[in-house]
Amino acid sequence: MTYSIVTDNGLDVSWSDIKITLYDQLKPIDIASVEALIINIGPGRFSGLRSGIAFAQGIARAKSIKIHAVNQFELLASQRSELEFTIALDARKNEAYIQSFKNGKANSAISIVAQSSLNDIIQLYGNIYPAIPLSADAKTLLRYYKHNDLKATSMTNLKPVYVRPSV
Repeated sequence: MTYSIVTDNGLDVSWSDIKITLYDQLKPIDIASVEALIINIGPGRFSGLRSGIAFAQGIARAKSIKIHAVNQFELLASQRSELEFTIALDARKNEAYIQSFKNGKANSAISIVAQSSLNDIIQLYGNIYPAIPLSADAKTLLRYYKHNDLKATSMTNLKPVYVRPSV
């Protein structure tokens, strides 16, 4: 089975750069052989999430293939083996998205906090200081999918993970 991956890589890019990046990720793939898409649904940057999901939906609808959605925190947590830890991701505006994990499972809901409050958290991973660097690329996404037997997400339920009450 051939999979193609569309993911927001977290870079600061303009709208046109996002479209080109997504296209470039798929360009070397024979689109006729793609049987499913795996996408990272966030949390993350609004434009990256929306354009990535729309791009994947367009391909999935055109080819009548399934989409498998992966939450960014679950993906990152799958790389850690500690019993308890917290992941922090940059939410901009001097804020961070955080979620705690215990025994490999989410121990709290994703929330947003001031970045200054992260200094007191032990076992902190993510993409923001003072966290120990942790990121995921397309290979990590595919490995997560294969190890977790993800079910396909219906097109109507395919929504980005937003944490802020309004965008």
